[in-house]
Amino acid sequence: MKYKTHRYTRRLHPGYVTLFLLGLVSAAWYLDYLFTPLPLLHKVFVLKHNSTLKEVSEQMVKQGVLPDAWRFTLLMRLQGRAGAAKAGNFVLNGPVTPWRLSSIISELDPKEHTVRVIDGWTFQQMRALVDSEPDLVHETLGMNNSQIMQSIGASGSPEGEFMPDAYHYLSGMNDLDLYKRAWSEMQGELAADWAKREPRLPYKSSYDALIMASLIEKETANAAERPVIAGVFINRLRLNMKLQTDPTVIYGMGSSYHGTLQRSDLQKDTPYNTYTRYGLPPTPIALPCREAIIAALHPAKTDDLYFVSRGNGTHQFSRTLSGQIAAINHYEKDHN
Repeated sequence: MKYKTHRYTRRLHPGYVTLFLLGLVSAAWYLDYLFTPLPLLHKVFVLKHNSTLKEVSEQMVKQGVLPDAWRFTLLMRLQGRAGAAKAGNFVLNGPVTPWRLSSIISELDPKEHTVRVIDGWTFQQMRALVDSEPDLVHETLGMNNSQIMQSIGASGSPEGEFMPDAYHYLSGMNDLDLYKRAWSEMQGELAADWAKREPRLPYKSSYDALIMASLIEKETANAAERPVIAGVFINRLRLNMKLQTDPTVIYGMGSSYHGTLQRSDLQKDTPYNTYTRYGLPPTPIALPCREAIIAALHPAKTDDLYFVSRGNGTHQFSRTLSGQIAAINHYEKDHN
């Protein structure tokens, strides 16, 4: 008896074929992403401490390093590096693929340098320090102050517009990036403090408060005295009295000041001489610290209109001109 044999052919469902082809195309597309250099908008970026993997990717998107976050997040997870990204400042010295970037932020410890901008410095002093840093790329060489301000998206005088602080950077970082950070930090601090200011202060804008903060900064480094000096200056503004503060005269003298202020200097008119002119000077005269800004916006309530140095870093405050003259005579006698 003969039996017929049957061959059975199993055919793939068309839907499976489509899914398989889509998988191949997706894999090829993702592999192309992994090993194609990124179109970097910025070569310097910062990763914040205690960031999740998603936050790390989003930070790099915002800083122009990645075109999107999700593909890089997926890469880090596939590599088992979900929690491996390190905080710090990073500099990319050339084209980099996402695959290489994942190694950079996970394995390399960025070497940081520090530049310290001191409270009360002028912008000229800050610029001289930045220019002297050998590990920065100096794109501002040959620029005037206006060009620097334009390059960081600002305008006007640079004086007082940068926050004195310690700034960390990596070799190869652009000096304009450092200026931008210091400028942004000052603008953020000033805006936040201006929003919480005491009511009815005699300022037309937050810029006036910044000018006042620079006067306070140059008059004292004593934390307890800053609000009191602010209160004296506020009282004089409200009474339309000249501020008569020596640091403004010195600033207005520029390079002609040689360390000693003469009585005749107080009579030489410049836009910054508050002995010859009423009101605030036209710009700040220094880079004020956060505490000086806070003092300018939260002055002490006082009746004092005068103060004179005691010669030990503190001041004697007076309500009347006669009291001021007596204080001057007393402390000048002590130091003669």
